[in-house]
Amino acid sequence: MIIDTNNQKRQFTQDDIILFDRSLTPPILATESLSSEGVFLYNSVLARIEVKSKVTRGDLRDFVRSSMDIASLKHGVQQGFAGPPLFGAFNMLVAFDADAEGVGKPDYHLTRLIEVMQESGCDPLSGVVSMLCIPPYGFWKIGNSSGTIAWERLDPPEPERNLAWFLGCVSNSCFLEHAKRQGRGPTQSLEGGVGMYFPHPFVLAEA
Repeated sequence: MIIDTNNQKRQFTQDDIILFDRSLTPPILATESLSSEGVFLYNSVLARIEVKSKVTRGDLRDFVRSSMDIASLKHGVQQGFAGPPLFGAFNMLVAFDADAEGVGKPDYHLTRLIEVMQESGCDPLSGVVSMLCIPPYGFWKIGNSSGTIAWERLDPPEPERNLAWFLGCVSNSCFLEHAKRQGRGPTQSLEGGVGMYFPHPFVLAEA
């Protein structure tokens, strides 16, 4: 479970994978292996990943709602905090299959996610949801190209590459937030995610 400084009650609490930073705040009431139970303070949570075996439209709806739930949490800061603006936890969905193929439509699954976000009152470009990976069909992420925020698709969408790039982007995003939350700019350190070593074959998604 993730809690914030105001102990705000969450309506949705399914967090399959939580990526957190011990250097910020430690987990509390956690099992020794951190594999099944624990309470995580929002300050330390960098990302949460929901995992589905075969994603449905209903699953997308639940994921968007839980992501909005997380986005409403607040960081706890010291009085007089003068650090950079803090971004909330990244919300990501990975599914190993889907209940619809979208034959001939490379961005079908992203379009479906965006439709669900709009139905739920969530701005698709807000960053509340930042990545969608369904290896047989594609990997999509929010990107900032030349100052314009837009959804991008890995091209070509080969299953192994989709999953590898998903992990690379998760790694990059978490290292970036780690540096920012410690009050350091990302250019002031050699720290970085494994995605730094990948080429960047992304194209704008047509969703």
